[in-house]
Amino acid sequence: MQLCSKHRIHAIDATLLAARLTGRLPRRFWEHKAAEKKTMSKKEWGELQRKLFTFDTVEEFWRYYAHIPTPSAVFYDGKAGKKRVGKPPDDRQIESFSLFKDGISPEWEDSANMSGGEWNLRKSSRDGRDSPMIDDWWQNIVLGLVGHTIEDKDEICGARIVDKSGNKGSNQVFRIELWLRTKDSKVIKKILDKMIEVMLDGKQPKGRGLGADDFQWKMHGV
Repeated sequence: MQLCSKHRIHAIDATLLAARLTGRLPRRFWEHKAAEKKTMSKKEWGELQRKLFTFDTVEEFWRYYAHIPTPSAVFYDGKAGKKRVGKPPDDRQIESFSLFKDGISPEWEDSANMSGGEWNLRKSSRDGRDSPMIDDWWQNIVLGLVGHTIEDKDEICGARIVDKSGNKGSNQVFRIELWLRTKDSKVIKKILDKMIEVMLDGKQPKGRGLGADDFQWKMHGV
């Protein structure tokens, strides 16, 4: 599988998005390869992370992002096992995608992340039936960060989507994370409410829906 499948691009006011990017810090989009062994040094773990692109204009963002596959295209699909992308010797399994502000690494040890924590949502499904919905949730968060519709006074460091699935035969499990530099209860609650609003984009999933009780707050640096 090549790392070049296309996103279903939402209709976006590019002029407005470009205006929101003006004067903002650039951002980086990362992939994190799955570890090939259980015990790794900090250096080896760091080498699993790969910067895919950096952007600070809307044109640069779409130029690169349009060629990044959806999470469900490369994560475990609930059927055949975890997928590999690329050609040897660069073929690999992808464990996560991340979008972070430039200068902030998607790791707890980064000084910007240590003082805060993350909101995370764990979603499990069978046979990939929820994959389109989860892809949409992730893309809505990415666009929310790019367009600064989730941001609150520079408190957001970045976001990740992680493949938490087991081996072949297990359920498909995704985890969506929003990393913050603050622990202030009022601020993080306000950001969570906005995160959910942006994720759903007015479309509640069937059943009981999605709300704040589905998210877990996890501290970093402790």
